[in-house]
Amino acid sequence: MDRLNRGGVLILGGIYSKLSKNLPLDLQKLRCKVAFHALRFVSPIQELGDKFARRLWIKGPYIALHLRLEKDVWVRSGCLTGFGPKHDDIIWKIGEAQPKLLTDRLNMTNTQRRLAGLCPLNALQARMKISV
Repeated sequence: MDRLNRGGVLILGGIYSKLSKNLPLDLQKLRCKVAFHALRFVSPIQELGDKFARRLWIKGPYIALHLRLEKDVWVRSGCLTGFGPKHDDIIWKIGEAQPKLLTDRLNMTNTQRRLAGLCPLNALQARMKISV
């Protein structure tokens, strides 16, 4: 069990869906089953999830929105996060250090990318869209 980290979590590598496009069907089913059964949460997280699910069930309709605000998305898009200078500087430095991560249009500035519609919505923009 050398795959267990200090927190006692087993790291399952190679089961990501992006890497499993060419798997035979039987191995794909096994990959999904292993990933599903590996999702065991510690009690406090399970209790919080149950509480949240009960609230959603009782209060009625809701919308689930995944904004994809991970660092790699911002680095690959070449856009700024809108979370302020500190976060934008972090993204900028990673992009400068690893230009191969930038997916397209190296000759465009952040502003040009945003105006061309090539940037993901930041949290404030997404809030403005769904609150209309």
